[in-house]
This record gives sequence, C-alpha cells and structure tokens, in this order.
Amino acid sequence: MKKQPTIKTFVGAVLFALLSQSTLLAQDAHVSLWNFDSGDLSATAGADMEYMEDTGDLVTFGTTEALGLPAVGGEVANVIQIPKLVTGQGLLATLPEDSNGEGDLVNNWTAIMDVYYPVGSAGKKRSLIDVVTAEWVAGAADAEFYVSAANAVGTSGLDFGNVTPGEWHRIAIAINIEGLWGKVYIDGQHAGSLTAPEDSLDGRWSLDTAFEQFVTFFNDDNNESEEVFVSSIQLRFETLNSGQILALGGAAAAGVPEELPPVPSFVDQWTPSGKYAKADTALSVVINSGDTTISNTSISLTLNGVAVATDIASADGTLTVTASGAAALASGAKYELALTYTDSVAGEQTQNRKFEVPVYFEDFDSVELGPNVDELAVDNEFAWTRIGPEGWTVDASGVPGNSEDHVGYVADEDEDGFPDNDGVTEWAGWSFADFNWWVQVAGDQSRSSFSLARNVVAVADPDEWDDKAHADGAANGWYKTFMTTPEIDVSGITAGTLFANFHSSWRPEFDGNYHQEGYILASYDGAEPVEILTWVSDQASANYHDHNQNEVVTLPLNNPDGSQKLQLTFGMREAGNDWWWAIDNLVINAGVVPPLIATQPSGTEVSEGDAFALSVVAEGGEPLSYQWYKDGVVIDGATSADFAVGQASVADAGKYSVKITNEGGDITSGDAFVGVQASLGITIWSEDFEGLTLGPNVDEGVAGDAVWTKTAPDGWVINDEEVPGTWAWQGIDDEEGHPENDGVTEWAGWSFANAKWWIQTAGDQRRSEFKKAIGTAAVADGDEWDDLPREGGNMFTFMTTGDIAIDGIMENSLVFRFHSSWRPEVVQTATIEATFDDGDAIEIMRWESEGGDAEFYHDHEVNETVNIPINNPAGAKTVKLTIAYLDAGNNWWWAIDNLILAGEPEPIFAENFDSLELDAFESSSETGGDGTDWTADTPTGWVMTRADDHGPTADGDAVKEFDGWTFMDPVSWNATAGQDRAEFTKGTGVIAVGDSDEYDDLADAKFNASLSTPAFSLDGVAAGTAILVYDSSWRQEPQNGTVSVSFDGGDPITLLTLTPDTPTAYNETVTLPLGNPDGASNAVITWDHQGHNNWWWAIDNIKVTVGKAPAGIVTQLTGLEATEGDGVSFKVEANGDEPIFYKWFKGDMEIAGAEGPVLELSNVSEEDAGSYTVEVSNSAGSATSN
Repeated sequence: MKKQPTIKTFVGAVLFALLSQSTLLAQDAHVSLWNFDSGDLSATAGADMEYMEDTGDLVTFGTTEALGLPAVGGEVANVIQIPKLVTGQGLLATLPEDSNGEGDLVNNWTAIMDVYYPVGSAGKKRSLIDVVTAEWVAGAADAEFYVSAANAVGTSGLDFGNVTPGEWHRIAIAINIEGLWGKVYIDGQHAGSLTAPEDSLDGRWSLDTAFEQFVTFFNDDNNESEEVFVSSIQLRFETLNSGQILALGGAAAAGVPEELPPVPSFVDQWTPSGKYAKADTALSVVINSGDTTISNTSISLTLNGVAVATDIASADGTLTVTASGAAALASGAKYELALTYTDSVAGEQTQNRKFEVPVYFEDFDSVELGPNVDELAVDNEFAWTRIGPEGWTVDASGVPGNSEDHVGYVADEDEDGFPDNDGVTEWAGWSFADFNWWVQVAGDQSRSSFSLARNVVAVADPDEWDDKAHADGAANGWYKTFMTTPEIDVSGITAGTLFANFHSSWRPEFDGNYHQEGYILASYDGAEPVEILTWVSDQASANYHDHNQNEVVTLPLNNPDGSQKLQLTFGMREAGNDWWWAIDNLVINAGVVPPLIATQPSGTEVSEGDAFALSVVAEGGEPLSYQWYKDGVVIDGATSADFAVGQASVADAGKYSVKITNEGGDITSGDAFVGVQASLGITIWSEDFEGLTLGPNVDEGVAGDAVWTKTAPDGWVINDEEVPGTWAWQGIDDEEGHPENDGVTEWAGWSFANAKWWIQTAGDQRRSEFKKAIGTAAVADGDEWDDLPREGGNMFTFMTTGDIAIDGIMENSLVFRFHSSWRPEVVQTATIEATFDDGDAIEIMRWESEGGDAEFYHDHEVNETVNIPINNPAGAKTVKLTIAYLDAGNNWWWAIDNLILAGEPEPIFAENFDSLELDAFESSSETGGDGTDWTADTPTGWVMTRADDHGPTADGDAVKEFDGWTFMDPVSWNATAGQDRAEFTKGTGVIAVGDSDEYDDLADAKFNASLSTPAFSLDGVAAGTAILVYDSSWRQEPQNGTVSVSFDGGDPITLLTLTPDTPTAYNETVTLPLGNPDGASNAVITWDHQGHNNWWWAIDNIKVTVGKAPAGIVTQLTGLEATEGDGVSFKVEANGDEPIFYKWFKGDMEIAGAEGPVLELSNVSEEDAGSYTVEVSNSAGSATSN
C-alpha cells in the first residue's frame, strides 16, 4: 500500500485553543460582536474588526434589499458583501490583550455567524474561520472550519449538516477543549460533533497569541474562498450548550444577540436515536428544561397512541423519562413514541420519534471495547475488540500470523493475548472499533468520509494491519477473514421479500500480489452458504466495486419459501497492503425493498457549449421517485432517471447525484463528476508527443520495437542529473548504451512511451484509466523504475520546453492545459515552473502526496484535464515551462499528454459597458433597483437602431427601460425581472440587454432592435484571423437573433443565427471567427434581436482579438431512418482555422477511414443502427457533435 506517514493530528484537531482556562476562571466570558450596521467594521461589542491587506477595497456594505438578497428572518438587514478572496485577504478580529493569562490557549469558545452563500458557490470549498496558517504549523493551510463542496460545515475532512446556497443560515461552532469535544450547529439545530484524544492538540492547532493575537474570517492560505454575504458575527470565550444555541435559532436581521436569550425546554436525546430499534430496546427520552420549569406530573409517553407507564429521574436540569412495564417490541412493526409535557414558559409541548423494529438490527454499539494493543498513536481504554455482539463469530485464522500452521507464526511471547507476528493486532481480522479512534490511528486517508457510521463499526483493514511485521502472505495465503451473524429468525416471511440494508465504507486496491475482495454469504436453515455479493478491486472484473467510503448498500436476500433461519457471513479475502472495508447499522427486513442502484450515474467531460446527459438505473419496490442534485443542491424539475443539459456552461461543471425514494426508504447515488472545459483563448503552442520516434524496450519485460524513447521533442531538455544511476547523475555525457545500475532504464527520469505499452508492461494498477492519453505520453514512473537494482536515493527529474513565443498576448491571460494521470504516494511531488524571457522561474503548480488537508495535496486523479492559469507579465516575449517529478522512489507515477498553452491576444477592439453611468428605474413596472439601474445611452460610437415595427402594437406606452437594446446593472435587471436572469453570471458591472419580455409589461409591444459597434480598425490584421468573443445569455422561446459583421461599409455577413429552436444558454461565452477578407481596413459588428413578449438576449465583455480560431460545429448531425440495403450519409458543417480534422464514431468506437465532413454508409443493415457522432478539431481546439 502506498502509505502516508501518520502525524499526530486528529479528527477533532480543530479543537484548537485561543485562551487559557485560568483566564476564563478569572473573568466573565468575553464577547465580540459585529453587526455591520454602520457600513464599516466597527464592533457592537469588543474591538473593531480590521481588513486584511486590500480587502477594504473589495467589500460592499448595504441592505439585503439593495443588494438583491432575500430578507433575513423576514426583515431587511444590513450586510457586508465579501467577494472571492485570495491568500492574505479577509477579515481580522483581534482578541483582547488579557486573553493570554498564564498561557496562550483558549480552551472554550463559540463562534456564531449569519451568512448567505449565492447559488453559484455550490460545489466549492469556502473558508469560514482560519486560526493558524501553514507558516506556523505544517499542514494547516486549510481554514479550520469551512463550508465544504457538499454544502456542509466542514473541518478536517468531516462534513456536518447542510448550508443551502441561496438561503440565510446561522452557523454556530462550539468548542470545549477540556471535554475534548466540539459541536457544529446550523440554524439552532445540532449538525455534528467532533472528538479528540487527550494531549493531541497542542502545537498543531494552537494560536500563538503572544505574537499574533487574532482570528481571521473568510480567508484561507490556499484561496478556498467564494463570495459570501454576512449580517452578523459573534465570538464568545465560553462554550455554549445545545439549549443556548437552540434559543439563538436561525439567522435574524438584528444579528446575534450579545445577551443570550432564555433557553427553552427541548428534547436532548431519544432512545432509540435512529430509524431502527431492537426488540429489547429500552425506550426513553431525555428532556432539558432549559430556563423553564417542568412538573413531573405533566410528563407522559405514548407508544402508537397507547399510554405507557414511565419512570422519571431528575438531575442537573434534565429529566430522563423511561418507559417501564411495556411489552417487548414486535419484530417487523413500526412505532411512534410520543412525548407530552408542560413547561412554565411555552406551555404544553408534544414531540415524537418514529422508528421500526426490523427482522434483525445490529449497530455493534453493544460490544465491550478494550484498550489498544499495537496501535500506539492514540491511547484509548475503549478502542476495539475482536469479540462481536451476542451470537456473532469472527474467524481471523486466515490472516497471516494468526494460525499455528502459518510459516513464520510466533506465539504470544509478549503476553498481550495475541500472536507476536500477526501484524497490527487490532486489524488482524475483522474487528469492532470505536469509529473516531480508528480514523485517528489510521491517519484518516478518507476513512472519516464514512459519515453514516456511528460509535462502533466493524472493520477489516489490511492497510493498517500491514504496518507491522507479520507472517508472509505469499507463503501462507493472503489476508482472509470473515464474520458471521447469529441465526436470524425469518419464519413466516413471504418468500422473496427479505433484504439486507447496511452502511459501508469500501476502499479497494488491486496490486500485483494482492487483490482485495469483499463478499457476503447467505445460508438458510443450515444449508451450504451462497455468495450473494462479490466486490473485487480489479477494474477489469464484472464484480469491480469502485471506491465508495460512505455508501448505503441494499441487498435482496431471496429467502426461499418456508425458510426459518438465516445466517449472513461478511468476508474479506485476497488482501495484503490494500485498503479497508467497514460496515455499520446492519438491518434485515422484509416488505417493500428499498431502492438500490444497479448502475451508478457516470461522469463525463465536455467542452463549453456541448451537451451532456446523466442517467441512473435503480431497482427496488415500485414506484420509484427521483431527484437530481448538483453540488448538493436540488435541481428543480430534474425528477426522472435521466438528466441532461443541452448546452453546457462552465457553471454546469460539478458533482451530480440522484436520490431515489420509495416506500421502503431512499438511497443517494455516488457523485458523477461533470467537467466543462472553458473556451480558451487562442492556442499559442501545443505538444502531443506524436512526432517522436520510439525505439525498442531495454529493461521492461514486454517486448516492442517502437515503445519508448528518452529523446524529447525539438527544443526540449530533460535533466536527469538527480536520477540515481543515470549517466547524467554520474556526470557522463553522450555515453553509448544504458547504465547497469539505473533501475528500470525506461523509467530512469522522464521518458516518452506508447501509453498502451506502458500500461501493459507495468501491470496496469490503474494506469489504463488514463483514457485521455493518445499514442505517446510523457511518463515519470517511480513505481516501475524501482523494480530493478539502482543507486540509492530518490529521483528528481525535470523536462523543460523550448522558448514559446507569447509576444502580443494579453497580460495574465495564459492557461496551460494538459491531460494528466497522477497517482500519489508519500513523498512523490510534481511541480511546474514558468520562466519568462529567461528570468527567474516561477512555480505555477505543486502537487504533493502527503495528507488530505495539506495545501498542495493532490488526490488520486488518474484521468484528469488540468488547467493552470499563468500570470504572464505585460510585455513578456517568451515563456518556457519546466515540468518536474520530484523525490520519487518506489511510489506511483505521473504521466501527461496533449499539452496546450493558450492565451488571449491583446484585443483590437473591446467593450464591457462598465463606463456607462446608470440612472434609477422610472417605469411603474420596474422595481427592486438601487438607483443605479439602467441607461439608454450607448458607449461612444455605438448605434442602437429600432426597426419600423418595433414598439407598442396599440395604445399605451411600452416600458422605456427596455425600449430597444438598453444597458443594465445585472443585479437590478434580475431584481426587477427575475426568472433565471441571475444565471448570467458572466455579465458583470453593466450589460447590454434586449428584453422583449420586460418591454411588453405595460402595453402589448413588439421588440425589433439592433446594436452595432463603432467601426474598428483591422489595419495589420491578417486575413481570416480576427475573432469575436463575447458573453451571452439567451433564453429559448419564439424569438430570433443574429450576429453579423460588415467590412468597410459593405453588406452585412451573418456570423450566427439564433432561432426559436436555439436551446437556452443562460451563461455562455461565444467565439466567432469574423472571416475578415484580405485588405479589409475596418469592421462593424451588429447584434439584431426580434421578439414579442418572449424572453431576452443579453451580452457583455465584447472583444475582437487576432489569432487562430478553434474548430467548431456550425450545423449539427441530423438523425434519420433507413431501410435495410439503403445508402445513407451524415454531414457536419464546421468552422475554425484550417486544416480541420474529422473523427467519426459509432457509439464509443472510432470508425476507421472516416476522415472528412461527410460519413457515407452503403447497403446498411441492422448492425449499422446506433448513435453517430463526429469530432472536429484543429490546432486551436476541438468540438464534438450532439
């Protein structure tokens, strides 16, 4: 296993401290409060906030109404608008000088904030509180608390609750170091808890208040920030309890009160606490009386409407109400436990808890845990056990070192109760472990993602087991263990209706020697067990089960007619230094089978403007209902098994999932990642390594005559001076042949190899997932290099491009795009540096293999498109790129292919309308503006023309603000008109709008108007190289539009036609070659729009540049039907710089020999039926047909 070293930082590591407990005892709890009512950072209590660096130039103060936001708790509030920030920017709250006391730690504190994140922030990590930076503590680059990409409050890789974008929320974070816990609340409700072992916190999460006495908000060391609106922030040096935070409730316009409100009574705990209970579960409820009084005589419990006797115990303001004398719960029954009581403030209160008693339920929480044995990182008296719940058996005899029959078996000489050569004892077979302890001692590595787990989990973890010496796996058989349930009574259950449901965390690995597999067996009435679930790590297998560290598994059990007893066996086999399988909350039940996913939605990557579709195949009791989500947010109207976007924008990129529901329950799919590659500027330079001449293998076992080379493309330089054993490392130039002690020669530094050969000769190990590699790729592979003897030390290998000309490219506009396959292991590192005009190198990318929270950690991404913005300085003439693979030994690999450097040429014409001065809305139909809403005045030289049929069709005046093309603040436009106009996020400042929908709001009116640029010069622009780029928002309805260009006053030439059939594209960047003829001296571009109470067309950020035009599709393919024996043809019309290349596909298979714009099929048969697409490309880019 590719192990990451364990640092003593833990799940609860955010329980850092800001003030010593001695100080807390010596004074009242300090409160700092900022409500932003004065339009600045002045404090309502405590010291004023401060801006970090130039943040003050970026923020905006205003009311929710003026900023177009929802009211806070139904009332207008004063807020601060904070844009996306970079490192060094944010808000800084100073701590009182006496907060240090005798030390520099605050042990108890609560932070509360009322925040609103726009919908566009979904799917992105957003900093909330940053306490310590990576400058002071290694690995602390992430904010200590943040809103995660899943829209939850996150810390240290854990997610809690839901912070829905587009809504106000009150987030509270309560920390108690003395109790070694922290809690997260959203809108007054407990969302999750953190725990940490004693003595784990000092250093890693401490703030050195002796020198930097502050806490910062909304900033992050690695730029994980998005736009946020804030109405109140409070920091208290005390740990508020659940009742106090419940009393604070949700976000309010008045802000977080300095003086805490009275605490209402509330239910602190139900038993059962979840959806399921056992037949012998003792029913109870704990009431916290808060600041009220509750009479015991007012308390009653009912079960399914029938009163039950109760015992009531009072202690420290809580009342524990336990059902007494109730009969045992019935298997297969559903219950509602209802509580009624009366408090002195709110009067009578009624709350209830619904649960059911399934055929069988086990959450492992009843097992008695004991102290750690070999896992020494975290001492815990209640860590683990191998003794399962009553009736369960664990067989660990197949784990190398556990059996006296094993070669290398060593008896229990250290008298810890276990063999001495069994690896890490706690994981030498299925075990039952405290979930948080397991995560902590294992160094997490995404184990914490198992958020469905509670308290105790069953774990088979060969990864951790292999961290200590054990008997040889090859000699004794690989790691094998299984655990078996007791016999479960299933008598009387209708045949074929029984199912299992459990929570699972599965992380597989497939290596040359060990191939982790998980399986489940079912046995009825003592018969031979039948394997009913098989998960393997080999991606080539039909039983491959991908990484899913937090999964609900539903498994039909196919119970035969008349069966009486069932036993299930959970096993792991063929494992070595792989990963793990953990389970929790096993339910056996009958009836409506909950949904299960037969085929998960599969991600895709498309270019901006292309279509994509996702689908899921689900099984289970009908009817099934569906709801799709993007980045954790509901997609309105997406309620079928399929979801599609007709024209993707960059904003459509993200994680998509679907929730499937029926009467039996629900299940949520895994995330399907959709990548939408933004339209780049012109392609300045590209390299796909296909021009290299490959030679025969040297040390690798798979023979081939043309499989690899060390010779780089012309102008490139490979530096292997720090690759042990190579000629360069030995200081020898131009030596014939290859060194004897350089490891596997093909991988001694950067090399270029046929990707398919590399995959085959290396034994795959996920290399085959690099689907984006075509032909030859650049490969640095420390894993393969280390397979033969070599000189000591790790490799550091560099390859540098030749000088790439960037003269005339706009400042800060370069983007380096490439396809990448990266599989990390400590301490393998990747970097890219840019050098401009032979100056100092600037690091533009760094990937490290250590720690999921580290600033530069890059997780396994074996088939990725990488885009790296480069801040090229103004006037730079050349750039060269150095791509380095560093500090690698027997790690994994980094391979790259299809390199493109793109940039924006200095425009020959540009307009973003932001210089226009806006006035307030005037018409009665337009509301919600802030006084700087619109103007009819065009920029200098621009012409807006109304056609003869433009205007009211009868009496009355149309809306003047939309009388032809006008210019709007997009916030005001959305505030007055709504209906998805806010989706045009590329339009900023001031935009040009043709809106026949709004124009018609006072009187029936037709819209027919055009907007033209002034004539701009084409002097010195080569024929066919002028390109128009603009941002556009178009909503489909029976309306029309065109973009045309006129050269030197000649007739207009249509560049783009929009019709009633043109799909909606709310937020699109459009690129159109102007096709400027030889000798043209100037041009005028016109946007012409017609509609009649339809929707809109809006544009912004117009520029004309010079360069190559990427290939694009003008006319899509049209489907057809044919009779067997007919001849048919498909034709595509493409534009862009010549030469244009064509690749035709049937399904996913390329059609050999089909290389032009027309695909002809003769004498068709049933085998020719299917889906056909074509990819058009040139040196500047590519596009694929629908």
